[in-house]
Amino acid sequence: AFSDPLQVDASLVTLHSLTSTILYNLGQLFLRINDNEEAASSFMRALQISEWGGGDRSKNSLSGVSVMAILHNIGHVQYRNGHYEDAVRTYAKALHLGKNSYSKSPDSLLEVATTLNCLGVLYFHLPKADTAKAMELYQESL
Repeated sequence: AFSDPLQVDASLVTLHSLTSTILYNLGQLFLRINDNEEAASSFMRALQISEWGGGDRSKNSLSGVSVMAILHNIGHVQYRNGHYEDAVRTYAKALHLGKNSYSKSPDSLLEVATTLNCLGVLYFHLPKADTAKAMELYQESL
């Protein structure tokens, strides 16, 4: 449910995009070693820098990590920590960004489908599962 670290083309980076990407990759590492608190902290810092630095809000680019990808990982950490309502809000924010993106590239559409799927998983695993909502989200992700 988490992605591999991003590769960075040094000729295209800014200090903000590089810092954001490094923090994103640290978050991925912390997820891998099951340190959810540090993962959340790294992702939140990456989000702040990406939003402040004018990062690409909707799609991955060679110049840095997308805000949508960062939000997706924040939602994943919230889900892992049992903060389901927070995770729903975070995934919904990522989904809103993806659906309102000017880019309808295959990568952007894949991020939207992935986010819909994660929301479906979340609704399925809620303490009071909403299987109808999960089914709706799974079908929309197709």
